[in-house]
Amino acid sequence: MKQVMFLMFIVGVTALTDTEEWAKFKSRHGKTYRSTLEDRKRFNIFKQNLQKIQDHNAKYEKGEVSYAMKVTTFSDMTLEEFKDFLSKSFGNISKITDGSHLTSKSYLDYADDDEDEDTSDLPTAVDWKHKGAVTKVKNQGLCGSCWAFSAVGALEAQLYQKNGTLEDLSAQDLVDCADASYGNMGCAGGLMSNAFDYVKDKGILGENEYPYKGISDICRQKKEGFKIQSYIQHGKTYRSLLEEKMRFEIFKSNCRTIEEHNKRYHNGEETFEMKINQFGDMTQEEFQQMLTLQKDQMPLRSGDMMSLDDVQDLPKTVDWREKGAVTKVQDQGMCGSCWAFSAVGSIEGQVFLKKGKLEILSAQNLVDCAGKEYGNEGCNGGLMDFAFNYTKEHGILTEKEYPYRGRNGKCQKQGGVKISGYTDIPTGDEKALAKAVATVGPISIAIDASHLQFYFGGVVSKWSGCKNTQEKLNHGVLLVGYGDGFWIVKNSWAGWWGEHGYFRLKKDDGNTCGVATYASYPTL
Repeated sequence: MKQVMFLMFIVGVTALTDTEEWAKFKSRHGKTYRSTLEDRKRFNIFKQNLQKIQDHNAKYEKGEVSYAMKVTTFSDMTLEEFKDFLSKSFGNISKITDGSHLTSKSYLDYADDDEDEDTSDLPTAVDWKHKGAVTKVKNQGLCGSCWAFSAVGALEAQLYQKNGTLEDLSAQDLVDCADASYGNMGCAGGLMSNAFDYVKDKGILGENEYPYKGISDICRQKKEGFKIQSYIQHGKTYRSLLEEKMRFEIFKSNCRTIEEHNKRYHNGEETFEMKINQFGDMTQEEFQQMLTLQKDQMPLRSGDMMSLDDVQDLPKTVDWREKGAVTKVQDQGMCGSCWAFSAVGSIEGQVFLKKGKLEILSAQNLVDCAGKEYGNEGCNGGLMDFAFNYTKEHGILTEKEYPYRGRNGKCQKQGGVKISGYTDIPTGDEKALAKAVATVGPISIAIDASHLQFYFGGVVSKWSGCKNTQEKLNHGVLLVGYGDGFWIVKNSWAGWWGEHGYFRLKKDDGNTCGVATYASYPTL
């Protein structure tokens, strides 16, 4: 109740008569009423509110309340009417969050509680107004478009930080065009996340191009506006305008590729769905160059060889995430450290199974310290078996002790958990791989990830074009389980990629993408 009153009447009152205050109020806010009777009714409500303001401000002067009140445009409304006005703009949340409109994952799906995150260096005060990132205050009127203005404000600030120019974006564009297909109801309410989905797909125009009217209207034909994806969501900046234009052309080409692929997917012609992501401004060739697992010549397997006995009586499904043996998905960034994250994941699983404690271990420790003498090249590639050799000799520290930076660095320190060795799984044998993941825990594997650039969901099969030969392996990942006809794989491309950072590969179908070509696990 106090919060609603605070919104209705903020800051100080002048000493005029009720009639003078009423005349001033109607003039300032352009208030007219349908009849004399309505005018009298509103005047009586206004007088009651005026008295509330005066009583409240008397308490404020005595230090009994923490804020002052003032006559505002809502002063001819009862508290119940004001609440109804708020519910019109944001109170339809139960109607617009039934899930039927969702086209992308929520940030909350990706957010993991990180008790170890350091917040000690945060500034004591922040005000983006002083940094020039906030446009002038607008008036939504009696249209329930608060959701649109909130979304627009966040977009304006991100655009300012990227381009250095502050521009008023169009809330009316969202009111008219980010409609029921996105889960919004125009002046009858909406959500900011739904607005972001629309801007990601269609863009948003400037206020000058699509001025605010304060009513719900038909979406008018418009040219392509500013888009979120790959610019704001992924923090993309480029060295020059020429570079940005080139990347934008690549981005548009990738969007068309994704759209065409998804049409085939919905027609049953593809086995997985695509979506734009952090790789949206990269060509296929650039993406493949980023995949740096492969060495000039893969070494002979040198670990202990897994026994092939008892591969028949295995459980139908396995998921080590459900058993608490898998840490949160991380983002390797543009560092070719997939091999380190894969090795770390399988060590984490073994430590959990032996000690009952799940702890994030340091991929950066391997990037910096398990270097050329072990056959690795930091952000330029490596192999999980080589990482195991290093960990056997020197151990591995925790992420908290040796945080990830996503670039090559000098080895800072060594120590931590040691392993006794590692075991290789027979090449190409999916039954042996199933035994390993069912009985041992998460397994480090290498795959051909050339066609996973825009994976969003579904089961990747050999028909995607991926290969299973040793020379085509280019990405290290972590096998965490299997289901009915598919393998469950953890990636290191952040939680917004794929199925919350995971993907699925077709199981028992000719070693899809090389899932069983180069698999191994550590032993403690």
